[in-house]
Amino acid sequence: TNSMSLQQIKRIGDFFQMKINRNESLDEFFFPLSSMLMTCVFNGRACSVVNFTSFSSSSYGFCYTFNAKLKNINSVHYSDEYGGPGLLNLGFYVHSHQYVPYIREGVGMIAVLHDNAQLPMIDSAGMALATGFKHRITYTKKMISYLRSPYSTCDDKIPPMMQAMFDNYQGTEYGYTEDICYELCTQVFTYKHCGCIDPLQWNARWVFLPETEQMILAPLCNISNKCYSEAAYVFLTSSSLLEQHCSYCPQQCFITDFSIKNSLWRTPPAWLVDDIKRFVENSKIPLPHDWLTNWRSHIDASYLSIELVHESTRIENYTQAATLTAVGVLSNVGGQTGLWIGVSFLSLMELAEMLYRLARQQYHTMRRNCIRTSDESKV
Repeated sequence: TNSMSLQQIKRIGDFFQMKINRNESLDEFFFPLSSMLMTCVFNGRACSVVNFTSFSSSSYGFCYTFNAKLKNINSVHYSDEYGGPGLLNLGFYVHSHQYVPYIREGVGMIAVLHDNAQLPMIDSAGMALATGFKHRITYTKKMISYLRSPYSTCDDKIPPMMQAMFDNYQGTEYGYTEDICYELCTQVFTYKHCGCIDPLQWNARWVFLPETEQMILAPLCNISNKCYSEAAYVFLTSSSLLEQHCSYCPQQCFITDFSIKNSLWRTPPAWLVDDIKRFVENSKIPLPHDWLTNWRSHIDASYLSIELVHESTRIENYTQAATLTAVGVLSNVGGQTGLWIGVSFLSLMELAEMLYRLARQQYHTMRRNCIRTSDESKV
C-alpha cells in the first residue's frame, strides 16, 4: 500500500461512494474479524467471532460489537455469568502494514463501550487504542430515567427511518437515541436541498419524507459536492428549522452512560510472541515483504490487547419522580385558596347551598307570578 500516490488515495472516497450507491458489497476491502481476533475470553470461558456482530463505518471500515442485544434471541451475556467478575480479554493483530497511507495518522484500533441495546457511536465516541500495549479499561455504569407524558416530552418510540438504519446492524435490537434521530433528521433536510446525503452516512441512507410518507433510499453525495455540508450547517444552526423538521425527535426516556478509566502495559511479552507469529502466518492477510527478517518488529507494530472489567457492580441510578400527584395538586389548590381568600371545603358547600336556595327561591317566585297572571286573565 505504500506504493499508492496521494492522488490515488483521494479517489478512494469516491470509489466507496460509487460502490454504496450501487448497493455493492464492500466486504473484500476490509479485514474480517477472524484475521484480527487472536484471543477472546469472557469470565474464563473462550469466545470467538460468532459472539460478535458487524457493521460498517465510513471512518473505520468494518467494526465489530461484542454482546449486542439481538432480535428474538436471548444472547446477552451478563457480567456475573459463569460466576466470574465480568472480565473480558481480547487480543488483536491489526496488520498495520496493510494500512492505506495518508488516510489516518494513527495506528491501532478504535473502541467504544455502550449498552447492549444502544447503537455504538464509534465515529464520535470511540477511544483510540495504540498497538504495542495491553489496555486495561475499567468502567462504572450510570442510568438516567425520565418520566413520560404529562411530566415530560420523552418518548422511546423508534421512527421508521431510524428502524431502517438499525436494520443495517445484523439483526440487533437497538433502542431510540435522540442524537441519532437528529442526525437522520439532518439527512432528510440535506436530501430535500441537494438530492443526496452526507457521503459519510453509509448506514443512514433511508430517508423518510413526511410530505409523501415515503421511505426513499437516498444516494450519497460526491465528496467534492459541498451542498451537503452547507445544507447541514444551515439546518443545525437554525432553531426554527430544527423545530419544524425534527418534531419526531423527542427526548430519550432512558439514558445509559459509562464512566471509563484506561491504563496500559507494554505488550506482547516474550512468551506470547511465537503464538502471535503462528496466528499471523495462518491468517489470510498477505504478509509484509520483509516478514522473514523483521517479523518481530511487525508484531510490535500490530499487536494489542484489551482487558475490560467493571469497577463496581453497583449501578448509579438517577430517576425523575413526580413531585406533585393528582391528590397533591388538589390539596395545594385547597390550601392556597384557603390561605389567601379564606375558602375552605365547608365554605364551598355553604356557597353551593346558598346558590341552590337562591335558584329555588327564584323559581318559586316566577311560578307564583305566572299563576297570578293566569288567574287575572280569567277574570
